[in-house]
Amino acid sequence: MANGYIHVYRVCNTDFVRPHNGYGSIMRNGGRWNSNKYPCIYTGANRSVAQLEWVSHSLINEFDFPNLTMITYAIPKDQIFVIDISKYPDWLDNESLTKWLGDEFLSNKESIALCVPSAMDPKELNYIVNPNHPDFAANMIINDSEVLTLNKRFSEVKEFVKKAWDLNLPAKLIANKKLAKYISGDKSGSI
Repeated sequence: MANGYIHVYRVCNTDFVRPHNGYGSIMRNGGRWNSNKYPCIYTGANRSVAQLEWVSHSLINEFDFPNLTMITYAIPKDQIFVIDISKYPDWLDNESLTKWLGDEFLSNKESIALCVPSAMDPKELNYIVNPNHPDFAANMIINDSEVLTLNKRFSEVKEFVKKAWDLNLPAKLIANKKLAKYISGDKSGSI
């Protein structure tokens, strides 16, 4: 890739790869960085972050692990706005703030992508891509044909968490190793 671009990644259900319009992001109440008024495409700075984001949202929203595609976007570096998150120390706990910041970015259409920290790991980066930016189609290079197979352990974690939720267990109990064995089917020993 030329020096003028960076790669960002998105995991997507293969049935919804195209069009690249961000409409999935406005379902329900939008996402962390957008309201349901402004569609966007959530991407990760690397493949691992993209997978972590997909798995975390699939656990929350009870998605199955369908046929998945890893989408790679190449974004011109001069079309990325990097947010100074130090100005917003409560960003992680203040979703109305992040929605407002994202909506402002998406509505002004000054850049194609907004660089933000990942809520899953704030040391990692996500890029919020604006599909309604006037230069989106002309400047984005997209590979949306890579079939992705998640490691089977992701499915095992999902099943474990689902069982714990079905039992209405508090989050700190779910981390208990003995309880984890019990929920996963090992009934030997006591909780």
